[in-house]
Amino acid sequence: MDPKKKEKKVGFFKRLKLAIFNMEEYGMFLTERFWKAFGYFAILMLLISISLTVAYHYRVSNKLLSYIKNEMPEVSFNDGVLKSEQNVEAYDSTFNFRVFINTDDAVSEETLKGYDEKIGKTELALMFFKDKATIASYMVDPSITDLTQEIKEEDIILYKQDLDYKVIMESYPEFKFAGNEAFETMLREDVIPAVMANTFLPVTALVFIGEFIQMFGDVCVVAIIGYIAAVFLGVKFKLSPILSLAIYSLSLSFVLKGAYETANVVTGLYIEYFDVVYLVIGYIYIIAAIFMIKYDLIKQREELQKILQVQEEVKKELEEKEKKEVIAEDTAEEKTEENKEDEVISDTEQNKEEQEEKEPDGSEI
Repeated sequence: MDPKKKEKKVGFFKRLKLAIFNMEEYGMFLTERFWKAFGYFAILMLLISISLTVAYHYRVSNKLLSYIKNEMPEVSFNDGVLKSEQNVEAYDSTFNFRVFINTDDAVSEETLKGYDEKIGKTELALMFFKDKATIASYMVDPSITDLTQEIKEEDIILYKQDLDYKVIMESYPEFKFAGNEAFETMLREDVIPAVMANTFLPVTALVFIGEFIQMFGDVCVVAIIGYIAAVFLGVKFKLSPILSLAIYSLSLSFVLKGAYETANVVTGLYIEYFDVVYLVIGYIYIIAAIFMIKYDLIKQREELQKILQVQEEVKKELEEKEKKEVIAEDTAEEKTEENKEDEVISDTEQNKEEQEEKEPDGSEI
């Protein structure tokens, strides 16, 4: 079977399983090109980023609904017009999230500009006016398609989308909104899903860039530790194989960190020294993998020596057999020559006797 075809059948989830539970298979990863390990790393970062984005939107929506239910001033909502007892500016430092409520009949350009300035580099903001809600979110400029390149400050733009209350009201033709509870219902069923739909990709892109840069830095650190361990163990690695090994060695750490960060966003869970333990797991994996690789190399060397030894024995046997055949041939040739000499001598003696018989003996009668 062609090994290249076999490599193509190893999908992402199978690689993840092998990386976490089958360290003895790491030798297979070393035979592959680095781009496969890099692609595996990118997919893993994308899945973690999606998980974090979902968790972020879930927590923000709950925060917003909780604020409206418990802290927001009394509002009324009739015929697509929102009215609030007072204008509000709220900020959540945990999620860097802002809410503006201004139901004045006319909102000046200066006030709107002030809102934009206050948003700053906030990831998400909601502005509620008398006739519409505006979603404001910083995102990567859509003209930039390569998210792996360095993102500059001017590449981050403020994106806004308006949601007209009357358009939303068309979903509830027989329902009249009044009070905070009704307003909360509208947010939960219409505004928040719209916010998630419009900000999901931008937020995921930003989270992906942050996670990718941070965790690839961790890959480099683990690769350095692995290289030092390999030197002590007498195993030589080039740059790309040791980086591939570090990526797969950190697989369990990445999964645990993604789960921890998601839980942290949703519940505020905090584990002291998690980042230290997270890297230690990677160190253990890569050192154990190098030990196994060295063991496999020793085993292969021993098997190779056995093969060479068998080959040497076979070679000696063949040489001895050839020598015996040569000796046998030489002996046969010598016997043939001796037989020829004997025949010549016999022929000579016979000729001599015949000649003597023909010659007179010279005696008198």
